Amino acid sequence: MSNKELIDPVDRFLGAHETVSETIRSCYADFLMGNDDYSEFSRFSVKRALGSNLLTLAFREYCELYLGFEAESYEDIITKVKPNTCASIIASFFASRKAIKTIDEPLRQKFGKVVSVTSAISEILGYYIPELGLFFGTLYGSLVPSSMAVLYLKSPDQFGGYFQRIQKEKCLSLPEVETALFGVTSAAITAELVHKLGFGRRLSEAFLLGLLSHDSGSKESERIANFHFWVQLFLKEDPAKYITKENFLLDDEAIDAMLEKIKKIKENPENPWFLAEMKNQPFKFSSEEALDEMLNLD
Repeated sequence: MSNKELIDPVDRFLGAHETVSETIRSCYADFLMGNDDYSEFSRFSVKRALGSNLLTLAFREYCELYLGFEAESYEDIITKVKPNTCASIIASFFASRKAIKTIDEPLRQKFGKVVSVTSAISEILGYYIPELGLFFGTLYGSLVPSSMAVLYLKSPDQFGGYFQRIQKEKCLSLPEVETALFGVTSAAITAELVHKLGFGRRLSEAFLLGLLSHDSGSKESERIANFHFWVQLFLKEDPAKYITKENFLLDDEAIDAMLEKIKKIKENPENPWFLAEMKNQPFKFSSEEALDEMLNLD
């Protein structure tokens, strides 16, 4: 497949994403320069993005879940959330909601559950295991499922059967099947999403190599490979078999907390933080009209 054939469906999926990508790119650049503080342009961009009440609600939910504080204002976010974490929250919010909107009924509800459960398991792993990290857990958990929405756009007729197969096998991708049906892998799509959302080529390549389990020697690709292995294993198997001191070097309290949270999300999924306005409502995804409103970040 040519680059144009890959990029076109990714661009169709992302739509008018320049404002979002600009904000992510600026925040991530601050992080790469070793700054915990935001540049003036990043501050402006984040404040502009938080003009979305839905994004603000999502930030509050994320901060309470994973960062240990209640974000009451823009100043709370800009002073307590690191720039790379901020970039990952915005990317996950945008991509996850857009992915759920992209998939039409009758698959939307099942697909929404995949996005929600995958993101939750990935974030839990990143939160409790510093070697993996919440930044990578947040990006993996949202962008890998979102790549399926691009496959759907590429060939809606082929996607239904493929989605049923990965549901049956309780995995997130079957690269050889994807190549045969769509002419591209979800790994390549995920990597393109990482790049186009503003995280740059280096992280994009790390995602591609990690998702295909190719050893590049980089810590980033190794982390992605570990997320891909553990998340899919926990989707398929009982996590209690594998979340042990030997595998994760965690204390009993952390192991018990991980097990409890992953078991809960698998058995009784709840609306995720990026749908914070639906908190405490039934686990059901909104109409297409409502989802359109959710995605207005300008």
